[in-house]
Amino acid sequence: MQNMTLEIENLVTGFKTSDGAFNAVDGVDFKIEEGKVLGIVGESGCGKSITSLSIMGLVPKPNGFISSGKILFEGQDLLKLSEEEMQKIRGNRIAMIFQEPMTALNPVFKIGFQIAEILETHKNMKRSECKPISIELLKKVGLPRPEKVVEEYPHQLSGGMRQRVMIAMALSCNPKLLIADEPTTALDVTVQAQVLELMKDLKAEFQTSILFITHDLGVIAEMADNVLVMYAGKVMEETDCETLFDEPLHPYTNALLNSRPERIKPGEKPVCIPGMVPSPFDMPRGCAFAPRCARAMDICKEKKPALKAISSNHKVRCWQYYSEEEQCQNI
Repeated sequence: MQNMTLEIENLVTGFKTSDGAFNAVDGVDFKIEEGKVLGIVGESGCGKSITSLSIMGLVPKPNGFISSGKILFEGQDLLKLSEEEMQKIRGNRIAMIFQEPMTALNPVFKIGFQIAEILETHKNMKRSECKPISIELLKKVGLPRPEKVVEEYPHQLSGGMRQRVMIAMALSCNPKLLIADEPTTALDVTVQAQVLELMKDLKAEFQTSILFITHDLGVIAEMADNVLVMYAGKVMEETDCETLFDEPLHPYTNALLNSRPERIKPGEKPVCIPGMVPSPFDMPRGCAFAPRCARAMDICKEKKPALKAISSNHKVRCWQYYSEEEQCQNI
């Protein structure tokens, strides 16, 4: 039986605002096997990044909170750990590549100092031992002139170089779980391809499990073993990558696939999903996607569907896949 690196059970993460509280992640479940890549895809505001911050214990406080669920990392529930215990795991056994490296890197410290800080904290290394290892890490992620980069500040590097520094920092302790939150968004196509190839090599070398968060289905096709499609804080579809592209079930998944730029023929207008993601304070009574769905039925507007298993490796949250009898039982 394959070892599970991460298991999420009924995760609910919310925020308190002046207008009231709302759930940004609403009952999410998933698993990541050792050495596998799980992709999470969806529009902005669907709960992808908040899911990753929940795992890392970085939900902004005091307004952010996790009201229920379990986050089992190698069998240990992270939600039961103290902040001091989480600090020993965060950046060490679980590492994260943030979406915008310029905000994640400290602008007043040199690159070498920031990598050395991780090695000193988690590996108990002396400062004198850290520089050659920092240079070696920068070489591994394909940075040119790493001996000079360790002496430079973040603003002296390009976006692609900063992202590689973030990857080097994330991999400095050989984590069991790597969370990559839109790691290629700000990169040009060539650098993006290099970063993805690097992550594949590192996964193969260290059997690292990866949670890959993106809005780019092309990246998902290249990187992921399994995929979650999220919308309005919920999982709408879950399956392996090949099945998602060959046999998408949920109307939202189909809409995302049809709106990819490569699907547009010369002279055609881009295909857009009509409407907007609903406000957390004005969620539809039934399925959250119903107001934007061309296939919505009466029940879709009245009652929320559960995530239904269609096969052993394919689940979907849609009333179309319930029989008339099942629909009647739920009205």
